[in-house]
Amino acid sequence: MSRNDANRRDQQPSGWIFENISTEFDTQTSKSIALSGPHVKPPHVTATTAESDTGDVNVFCDITTPTSITIRTSAVFTGTIYIHAVSTL
Repeated sequence: MSRNDANRRDQQPSGWIFENISTEFDTQTSKSIALSGPHVKPPHVTATTAESDTGDVNVFCDITTPTSITIRTSAVFTGTIYIHAVSTL
């Protein structure tokens, strides 16, 4: 994870794991991101973009494991992508 990546993990008493991650893409179409939560199975993931000069781009999760995810975009993208990963213990 680059120094621009911000990762926060919240473990709720109910057994849910929530991770909120923001990462910077710099003329990229994919990026692998390590997860810090104790996910026992691949989490459910959402990814969205912030405003950027790149224009409209689709963002999606291509590969999900309990320890990492790979985010892809439909075109070369420069800007911030916000990721939410959720699972249960």
